[in-house]
Amino acid sequence: MQSDVLTLVEQALPKLRPAERRIARLVLDSPSVIRDSTISKLADECDTSSTTVTRFVSALGFSGYPEFRMAVSTAVGREQAQLERFSVEDSDIDPNDSAEQVVAKIVFQETTAIEQTASSLDLDILDRVVAAIDSADRIDLFGVASSGLAAQDLQQKLHRIGLISYAWLDPHLALTSAALLSKRSVAIAFSQLTYPISLRCDVEPDCPVCPCRLSFRKDRAAALRSARHKPQSHARRDSGPQVGSWATERHRIAAHIMVRYLA
Repeated sequence: MQSDVLTLVEQALPKLRPAERRIARLVLDSPSVIRDSTISKLADECDTSSTTVTRFVSALGFSGYPEFRMAVSTAVGREQAQLERFSVEDSDIDPNDSAEQVVAKIVFQETTAIEQTASSLDLDILDRVVAAIDSADRIDLFGVASSGLAAQDLQQKLHRIGLISYAWLDPHLALTSAALLSKRSVAIAFSQLTYPISLRCDVEPDCPVCPCRLSFRKDRAAALRSARHKPQSHARRDSGPQVGSWATERHRIAAHIMVRYLA
């Protein structure tokens, strides 16, 4: 499988049943334990059955537990090799770390993130996104909090090469902008959440205005959705291509972009 197995497990969390989620948490928190665990032992550790473990690994795309265990072992070995490469014992920055250790860990995290992003990119989709942006009459970028910083950064870069773009960090302004998008517009949403957020929906009467409730008129729909980047994406068919970049911090949170081009 192209994606790191630990990334696949993290991606699957939102749609897992409670028993399967316990398995996923154990895998993410203590992946090295999986290497020495039989399917029965893992089931006991997670207070569930071997059948549930089998269903869990199958949902991730593995033929069985042996293949899954091998993939986890490979992922653990790869990360350990990376840690040794940068002369660090673990990737988490500790308050007691020296300046040298902090720098080494940051370099490790950033390098791993770039390599993971490069290995998981779908270049055909990337070409489609670039073509859409290049021919768009305007580009609207949406994001709040830290995602808003990413939106502002891309807006500045697009502006410097002469592309008309706007970054919207306020939910109310985002709603107004989304309603005015034309059929030639491109909308890009940034998110660092571990669960899918539907942006193509009407604001519910009892729901406060928030970034995950952008409303689009049907006749000018900029079908936009922000979802975790993965092979089995939560994104709807009309949500357009997606491009994801992976961070390697403790919780393996992903930053991702959804783009919809309306020809």
